[in-house]
Amino acid sequence: MRKIILGVFLMSFNFAIAQNQLKVEYEVLPYYESNEKSPFEVIALSSIYELIVDQEESQYNFIEKIDNTQKEPSQGMSATLQVRSTGTLYKNTKNGTWTEDKKFENKTYLISDSLKVLDWKITKERKNIAGFDLLKATATMDDKNKTQVTAWYAPKLNFKNGPDKFWGLPGLILEVETEIKYEDGGREGNKYVATKVEVVQSKIKIPTKGEKISQKDFKEMQENQYKKMMEIYKDSGVDKD
Repeated sequence: MRKIILGVFLMSFNFAIAQNQLKVEYEVLPYYESNEKSPFEVIALSSIYELIVDQEESQYNFIEKIDNTQKEPSQGMSATLQVRSTGTLYKNTKNGTWTEDKKFENKTYLISDSLKVLDWKITKERKNIAGFDLLKATATMDDKNKTQVTAWYAPKLNFKNGPDKFWGLPGLILEVETEIKYEDGGREGNKYVATKVEVVQSKIKIPTKGEKISQKDFKEMQENQYKKMMEIYKDSGVDKD
């Protein structure tokens, strides 16, 4: 009896030690659905990201991989959707901050801001991913689209962290799906699913290079570029009699 109790204690102790730092690989797939007819065939490509996480910090990076199973476009015009950022996203859940280096128009910018605190609603729904029992939680983001978020987290993995800028649940988030619903019935979002979880010992890096800029100013630059691209698209696509 004492041997059994000792064995259970050692297993629990080793599991606790193993949770000092983990590496999680996520497959990220965007989606877009519209009720309007479009001349473009929308093709969604998956991406692979890697999260290295400890009790207070994390590092999130895009991993370059060749996937020969991706769907090929049919004849005609096509638009490709893919979540792809070659910079490093650093999060500090103790301080509630994040820092990220991003390239924009051949220039690197260094962005820092506070982590958004979501009002998670934890449910009793359960499922299993990568061998871990997960609980479901939902939230609504405080953005203009009121983005809906559904997350699945592992209570036994004691990290208040997850992919991208998601965090704040009592366990590591192994799956997240975002959804934006439009008035015309269309919707879009991203889905993050953990495909591998392993114990590692690695130094978490904080981005330091790039021109410092606020998140607000960086978004304005992106929106201005998007508007210019849309104007070019409309000008080139409109037939004039």
